[in-house]
Amino acid sequence: MRKRGCGCGADRGGHGGRRGGKGNRFPKFPEAGKGDGFVHDGAKVEPSSAAGTPDGAAAEGQAATPPPTRTRVEIYGDEYVIRGHASPEHIAHIARLVDQRLRELVRRHKNVPFHRIAVLAALHFADEYVRAKDENAELLELIRDA
Repeated sequence: MRKRGCGCGADRGGHGGRRGGKGNRFPKFPEAGKGDGFVHDGAKVEPSSAAGTPDGAAAEGQAATPPPTRTRVEIYGDEYVIRGHASPEHIAHIARLVDQRLRELVRRHKNVPFHRIAVLAALHFADEYVRAKDENAELLELIRDA
């Protein structure tokens, strides 16, 4: 099992792009207070509900956010430590889904570079998310109309 970063250079000075920030092909990682509470290669992003409050402290009128957990996962042979507010079981489940999708796409597209496989996997997950969100909205509308 290999342990490495994403290749973007975060371990060499920040999330500015590949090869240590040269080229800036990718946007910078979101600032603290913006994002989903997951960590990418050590750059922690607080959920927006916890912005401006210490870990675990509640903003006025809100329940305290539990401290983030660290979960070691393996995705396509690489080891990652994911830090977030979701349960370790949930994070491991999500990592398994990503691993399975990557492996399925690599099997189906043998001559496609891995970075393109990763983008294809992201598109698949985004499509599933949007379809589920639309279906949920339709179901909520049916419930309201009933």
